[in-house]
Amino acid sequence: MKKHLFENIEKGEQFGPVPLKLDAHLVRGFSFAVEDFSARYFHSAAEPGPFVAPALLAKKLLHIFMEKYDPQGVSAVHLKDDIEFVAPPRFGDEVVLSATYSDTFVRKGRTCVVLDGEARDSSGALLVRHRSIEIVPTQQQYPDRPQADPVGLSQRRVATDWPQDPVVAEGAEAARPGMVLPPRSRTIQQDQMSMFVGANEGWRNLHTDIDIARAAGFERTIMSGMIQACWFAHLVTDFLGDAYLRGGRLGITFLRNVESGDTIQLRAVVRAIQTDGTFEIEFWSQNDKGDVTAVGWAVGKAGADSRTSGSPADASHVQSIATGDQS
Repeated sequence: MKKHLFENIEKGEQFGPVPLKLDAHLVRGFSFAVEDFSARYFHSAAEPGPFVAPALLAKKLLHIFMEKYDPQGVSAVHLKDDIEFVAPPRFGDEVVLSATYSDTFVRKGRTCVVLDGEARDSSGALLVRHRSIEIVPTQQQYPDRPQADPVGLSQRRVATDWPQDPVVAEGAEAARPGMVLPPRSRTIQQDQMSMFVGANEGWRNLHTDIDIARAAGFERTIMSGMIQACWFAHLVTDFLGDAYLRGGRLGITFLRNVESGDTIQLRAVVRAIQTDGTFEIEFWSQNDKGDVTAVGWAVGKAGADSRTSGSPADASHVQSIATGDQS
């Protein structure tokens, strides 16, 4: 297998088709890693429901390159994601994943690759479309070379302005532009990070191995940016309802690394509601120092079951975070 270095990556290189069985072990592991045991995905704590979180497929598409590249020692850093949710996958189905390295570029000395992927069900129907940009290590020097096809949603500039007197929208049906989604707090643990990026498959990388992380210049293992994308997909889906999983999109840019043990505050504001009922939501995350770690936005329509359905732990943070008290 090839070492995951910029000079080894071939533009146009294809991966898959890779079959993936959506079984209970896979679903439970993903849900543990991202803390999403929503009722739409689980009948109970132990029994998966009829649907699987589509973000799980985006996560698998992010890692599909390891079909040809050695997963041991990978130290790529996630930069952007653009995810389109077309239809929710069904528990028990076998889906098919495929992807292409569609572009490579160099910006400000950073060697980057663009990976375009999609997940389809056994009948060939599209479920999830995913595009990611990662900064990939190199052993050579390259002159700057512009990106040919910029990522769509994640190009939007997000204003991280939290209202002085925030009004929490208790569900999309009561929301108005300027209202905020119920905020959440997440503390990422090493076992969740390891589950997310393949420790059960024996992968060693800067997310699971402290020596690899330190060799890459970090004090601790760092969290995969995709975990934050999954957190926000959970937040927006709880707000808009299942309709978001049929035509919703999410774009996110990762600005600062999140390390094992960090506590992250998730914030989101309704910026606009179009005449056809499409919501435009901007979101961002902050660490305990107040540094913004990621920014992004989501678009989608609300479904009949639109509601806030976070866990009691999520709800306990609503008042303190909404008023700016992060103590």
